[in-house]
Amino acid sequence: MSVLDETIKQLLDDPALAAERLGLAAPYKAVVEATGKLFPGACTVSIEDDPEIPDDFRIVFRVRASGSDEGVLERELEWCRQVSSLNLPGVFRLSIEPQA
Repeated sequence: MSVLDETIKQLLDDPALAAERLGLAAPYKAVVEATGKLFPGACTVSIEDDPEIPDDFRIVFRVRASGSDEGVLERELEWCRQVSSLNLPGVFRLSIEPQA
C-alpha cells in the first residue's frame, strides 16, 4: 500500500481528522453537536465518495430515531436548517433509521 493510499484510508476511517484536514473542523463540530441534540443516542459518522465524480465526497451522519413520524420529520428539518446555515451544500448528510 502506498503512502497516499494509507493516508486516504486513515482519513476515511477518521471523519473528524478528515474534516480537520479539509478545513471543516468548526462546521464538523457544529454538525456533531446539532446531531447529538436532535437525535440523542447512537450515531455513526462516515465519509462516502462518488466513484463516478472525482473529489466528490460527503460526511454522513447515521442516526436512529424514535418517536412519531411527524416528530422525526421535525427534527430532520431542524437538522437541515442548522446544517444549511453553514453554507456548505452537500458536504454533510443525514441518514435516519427509524426505531420503534
